[in-house]
Amino acid sequence: MTFPHGRRGAQDTSSQEEPKEILCVSYSGAIGRVLCGRVTQKPDSAQDAHHCKSASPKYVKKIRYDQRSTLDASANSLIILRRLAISDVSPPTADARREDPVLGWASEYCLGYQKEWAQAVEQRRAHALSILNARKRHIYRVELTADWRFVTGLGEQTGDHEFGLSLHGTYGWPLIPASTLKGAAAAWASRQKVPSELYTLVFGPLPSPEDEEDRDNPRCGVRFFDALPLSDPRNHRKGLRVHSDVITPHQHAYHTDQSAEPCAPGEHHQPVPLPFLSLSGTFVTHLIGEDPDLTAKAADWLKQACEEYGIGARTTAGYGYFTVNITDQWDSP
Repeated sequence: MTFPHGRRGAQDTSSQEEPKEILCVSYSGAIGRVLCGRVTQKPDSAQDAHHCKSASPKYVKKIRYDQRSTLDASANSLIILRRLAISDVSPPTADARREDPVLGWASEYCLGYQKEWAQAVEQRRAHALSILNARKRHIYRVELTADWRFVTGLGEQTGDHEFGLSLHGTYGWPLIPASTLKGAAAAWASRQKVPSELYTLVFGPLPSPEDEEDRDNPRCGVRFFDALPLSDPRNHRKGLRVHSDVITPHQHAYHTDQSAEPCAPGEHHQPVPLPFLSLSGTFVTHLIGEDPDLTAKAADWLKQACEEYGIGARTTAGYGYFTVNITDQWDSP
């Protein structure tokens, strides 16, 4: 091969450029461990520059343990989201936020969700349901597939990052709490003005301030289980995904000013973007009752609530709506 004059042996070194560090965050973890989160910018390859010169920079967000091992899906999100304290951020930059390493880990590894472990959890639940079925309990399987995205537990803002999200108390996986599902079904029944006797049979009596600690109230007729992610979806759309979203409240100074004479609201105030985590995919719950008609009604109310009203936060922005499938074949995959 003949090279042009002055270009003999020339090689493209763009792919050999080192990534540029944008942000470094140090965390004080559980039992004194120190973790390091980094945001780096990958150099654009010659091919990318040829096809799109104005392409946005590619950022890589990682958290490393003891400066060596990269945190993967084996990490527990209860620790990552709620037990890490930020000890240092350097250098301050507008190109990345201090939350970015955690957001990158959550999105890439689905908050530590692992299908093999999830299948073992499903087997234990199936075993418990089989025992209840043998005791003449009626069981309905309810499958909730998000139409877009949803977020539950947004008010549980714990830890330095204050990411509000409902998580499994042991594994740290995202879930939809049974209390959320029961509350949604009860809200639908209340708005539809179902007879109070029927409402009480399904959900139990409404507590009053005088007897909140009264243990003599009858139990509800239908029990709701937590909705867990579907571990082996046949459709890719039904698989669990974690998304990094942003809400941008306006007039931040007006809402947060605690002085005796707060400032007036105005559009000249700088908006403050706040990151949060949202979910998509299919979640499965079970409803159990002694009366088949009551259990079926509760399942139908839950279906209507999820499809018409939505559950969780930010339903007015399109979050929290589901397509619901109900079956009495509770052991079906």
